[in-house]
Amino acid sequence: MGLIKKMSVANGDGVFHDAEVQSSIHELGHELEGMTPMTREQEIEHLNQVIAQVEALPDLTDEEKHRPFSGRNGQTGIVTRMRAELEALKTGKDRNGRPVAGTAKENKPHQLAAVMQLGQILSSRQPAKTNFLEMNARHRGIPMAQAKSEWNALMKRPGDFSNISLTDTFRENIGAGGPLGEGDTRPVSLQQSLAMAGVTSRDQDEIGQSGRARAAMAEMEQRRLSALAGQPSKSAMSDEFCTTRTFQDAGNKKNILKCDQCGQFGHEAGDCPNEVLVAQRDALTERGRKLDQVRDAQKWQSVLDTDDAKLESVLDRLYPGHSLESLREMGSARINELCPGGIPTERQIAREEKDINAEKAALRAEFDKAGGSVSWIQEARYNPSNGVLQITPQPYTRKDGTVTPPKPFRRRISPQTWAELTDGTDSFGARVHALGLAPQKLDEAYKFENAADAIAAGSMTQCPTCGQFASMNTAHRCPVVGGPSEKVPARNAANNAAYRQVLREVPGSLPPRPRTLRTGLARAGSKQLHYLDADGNRVEGRIQMATVAAVKEETATNATLAQVGVTANLPDANVTGHVRLWSEDGQRYMSPFDDRGRSTLKCSCAQYARNHRCHHLAVVASNTGRHYEAANGAQRRPDANPEAVRGVSLDAPLTASSRVDFATLAQRRGERNGEFLASVEKRSFATTLMRSPVSMPARNEDGQPIDEPTTWTRNQDATRSDGIPATHVRDVDLSDTKAVQYRLRKVLSGRGARRSYSVLADANGGITIGIQRSARGKKTIATQQRDLKQLLGLPANANLEHGYYVPPTGSARHEVLDRAYGDEQRIQQSRWLVNPTPADVAASRRQRVAAEHKF
Repeated sequence: MGLIKKMSVANGDGVFHDAEVQSSIHELGHELEGMTPMTREQEIEHLNQVIAQVEALPDLTDEEKHRPFSGRNGQTGIVTRMRAELEALKTGKDRNGRPVAGTAKENKPHQLAAVMQLGQILSSRQPAKTNFLEMNARHRGIPMAQAKSEWNALMKRPGDFSNISLTDTFRENIGAGGPLGEGDTRPVSLQQSLAMAGVTSRDQDEIGQSGRARAAMAEMEQRRLSALAGQPSKSAMSDEFCTTRTFQDAGNKKNILKCDQCGQFGHEAGDCPNEVLVAQRDALTERGRKLDQVRDAQKWQSVLDTDDAKLESVLDRLYPGHSLESLREMGSARINELCPGGIPTERQIAREEKDINAEKAALRAEFDKAGGSVSWIQEARYNPSNGVLQITPQPYTRKDGTVTPPKPFRRRISPQTWAELTDGTDSFGARVHALGLAPQKLDEAYKFENAADAIAAGSMTQCPTCGQFASMNTAHRCPVVGGPSEKVPARNAANNAAYRQVLREVPGSLPPRPRTLRTGLARAGSKQLHYLDADGNRVEGRIQMATVAAVKEETATNATLAQVGVTANLPDANVTGHVRLWSEDGQRYMSPFDDRGRSTLKCSCAQYARNHRCHHLAVVASNTGRHYEAANGAQRRPDANPEAVRGVSLDAPLTASSRVDFATLAQRRGERNGEFLASVEKRSFATTLMRSPVSMPARNEDGQPIDEPTTWTRNQDATRSDGIPATHVRDVDLSDTKAVQYRLRKVLSGRGARRSYSVLADANGGITIGIQRSARGKKTIATQQRDLKQLLGLPANANLEHGYYVPPTGSARHEVLDRAYGDEQRIQQSRWLVNPTPADVAASRRQRVAAEHKF
């Protein structure tokens, strides 16, 4: 356990409390209780192998490995304790010669198996805990550092928290909903669960649940609820936030007024509000009639193009009373009557037909928006800010005349899905079924993470962190000071066409579009810089930046943001970085800060190294502002928040989601455990054992450990796997999930069969590459999976049932980009893995060679 904790720190997974590690072992041990027993000899062999691995680890000092049982100068060495355990296994006595558990100390097989997988488990425990703490900090308006400090204090408080069962339903009940109240039919046992909103199903599946962790989570949840209780709140489904579609009951058409003019229900022709739509419909009808005439003319033209012999053979049967001459005269006259300007080409006809169908669908959508259409749906409300769709069915009337009130149901969808739902290509109710939104066959992607998440989606609360009104659940992810979200780039919801379209239907204004960023401005030569130092002495230095003319040109309008590089050489320091300049209504502003208030200038002096502030930065910033005749922008943003409108956060998903239910994740965990047990049993039968997992850093082509890469640059000297020389492409920022997604989607669609493969990111930054959504459940699924394996250079037996998952690390993203381009992999991603012995490597090579020569 001590080894795993050390490796967790080395791998960047953070520090774990003993209780977190122990509970992880126990929980997995319960899941693996059906494992085949190990002999004492196998346990001894297993421990010998672990000791050899630990002794070879460069991340541990000799003291950490071999410190004796002195009780001084730190904890006993890891290898020292392991050797004591080894002797206890061999002799049945501890280091003081006392018997251990009777004649020998034996570990149960499922406990050893749990330790084998412990590294893999903890590598997912930490991100889940981090997400929980960031959510808690966001909803309370505190920095991430304070949330971590509170968590550590709660985990260290005295008391016995072991009176729990790791086989109970605690994990399943995380996020089960709010506290019990009147009319709540859930079992009373749910009072003992944590009804947390803001925890994703993946985090629910991976978060630790020791007794201490349960108590700490409960306390942190109470603090979150107390913080939100004092915040202003509104209903998320009110007219203030929603666009609405209403429909008449299809089963009650006889009792509803019908307009003879527009055909809609609920009003008469004299009160018809759809005169403009009726005119558009009449115009489309006329265009359709003319298109029918064109098709009739085509038929007559085909008659005229038929040779005399063929035409004469059918003349009496099809055209009685006509001769060839009279038939051709009649055909020519009919064509001139139908198409006075001549028959259009097939391409023109197809284009006109396509335009008419598209306009008919748009007109149907407009009629639905105006109201009066019939459907099994009574009302559909969509809140584009949080992505909640609420559908209310029509009330059900029984045979005895009693009416059963409808039960609304909710889904979480993107503005793009709303656009598809209301595109008019079919009736609204039919589109609900076609898109997988109906209760009978609901797609997992449209569900909420859990019951508490769904309850929180019903209200809009002012966020204590960003000040915007938002549903305080997993949908809202504003940046938290010191949290992982600070490094996540903005989603650019203001630039999303579907988002802007649906926001036009909601009262209020549209969010501002982000300014166009201008970089690479023409540089001027260095010039002298005079200033007073901290003691009041006049000092001279030199500064270089962009020309005044270039800055004035790029900031002439309110639509741009100029990023100007600055380099200053001062007697006692060097300042580098950039400043931002923009114009608002004729006034130019300059700021040395980014959108999140972080300085964009850096200094080499000792004072800056201590607190990231110094006199040199102020001198350079003020000189730059005067040079460009710009007012001090300080930490203000050049525009209002493009991720919010009217004080409401825009949190709806921009595209289709790849989320899965907790039940699905639990099933997959059971399948993985089954595969693991099968592999352990197979290797144990062959007198070899599974090795304990260790943390392995990213490695280069020579196998040397390297830091996690931050940028992917294509190797221009390499050739692709198909022999084609590599072409120059732009570098990719590996910390930018959207940029990696875009590049993967673009390059994969340009290779092979040129399909647009699914490239989706989850909330934790992991990316899943899968087949096209339209191919799921069809015969083409095997073909697309095979093609995707070839594009990514994966082995033929790779399992892509759930897609190819790319962990949120720079090395993993670097490796998959090399694969996507068909280049050789220059970096092996960091991972927790089992160290093979030389014998294993040799055996694997023999098996591979034998397989390659098997006919």
